[in-house]
Amino acid sequence: MCFHGYEQETLIFTKMWILVVCLVSLTGHQAVQVKNVELVGARYVKVGGSGLLTCDFVLDNTETLESVIWLKDNEIVYEWQPQLGSQVTGVLVGYAQEGKPGWNLNLRQAVVSLEGNYTCEVKTDKGTASGTHQLLVLMLCKARIETEDSTGINCTVTWSIDCSRIYPDLNFTAGIYLPEEEKFFDKATTWTKIVYSDNTFGYNLIKSYNVSDIPKTSVFLWNISYKDQFSLVTGNFSFGAVHRSGCPPPPARPNMHQMLLGAQTTCRGELVPQTDTLQAIYSCDNDIIHGNRPTHKTLICHGDKWLEENTDPWPSCSD
Repeated sequence: MCFHGYEQETLIFTKMWILVVCLVSLTGHQAVQVKNVELVGARYVKVGGSGLLTCDFVLDNTETLESVIWLKDNEIVYEWQPQLGSQVTGVLVGYAQEGKPGWNLNLRQAVVSLEGNYTCEVKTDKGTASGTHQLLVLMLCKARIETEDSTGINCTVTWSIDCSRIYPDLNFTAGIYLPEEEKFFDKATTWTKIVYSDNTFGYNLIKSYNVSDIPKTSVFLWNISYKDQFSLVTGNFSFGAVHRSGCPPPPARPNMHQMLLGAQTTCRGELVPQTDTLQAIYSCDNDIIHGNRPTHKTLICHGDKWLEENTDPWPSCSD
């Protein structure tokens, strides 16, 4: 009984194997294999730039290559045949041409509309194989510091980044940077995203500081990087200077009020002339002057030093 069951199982297995052999002989053996589809030497192509999409495949010795077709998001955009050469269609017209070897796709001038999934489909007399690559098209963001305003006590900085199109996701970092130590003294990472009517978008960041807390050798820095920390672009829009030029704060005088003319106090507590002459005018706090002395005294900034405007004596102020 058991032996009879074994014979039945063997017969069933033999019939199944014969069926598989018949199916293979009817459909043919698919030997072609697509090993890799990639953008040569890069993770993305910049807008206006060029790139080469390659399709790496292998055939067996008895196989005949019939055609290579590229599809962008499942639509045919390029076809190559050994005898007929290549044909560019769809969104690639005007932006791509035949590469070397002919089945590779040469992007001459990338535009945002070329971004998508590219499938290389290789067809032979024995079957078809395919592979896909996601093409990333990048347009760089424009970043700038809109304002760097100081009242002499408080400093407000506004960063602005505008992006026509960018892919993939980015990290935005801005803040007070110490060039000599190569590190951030303060980081600001909370951005407000704005989507404009033309489908472009921007990021804004406003942050306030106390002027006395900002190191004088610092700069306001912005940095844009990919989520894998590959640095895309960085810039310093801190009036283009690491060490600010300008006069130091004028010296304080006991019992005297000080008024500045023709100057703006920067976010680092330095004075930047707004006119050709930067003046510090001193007068008595209580308007009481002893003796026959002048009512005020003026210092003028020359280079980085404060010098007396004339040889007149200083006012003698009451306590």
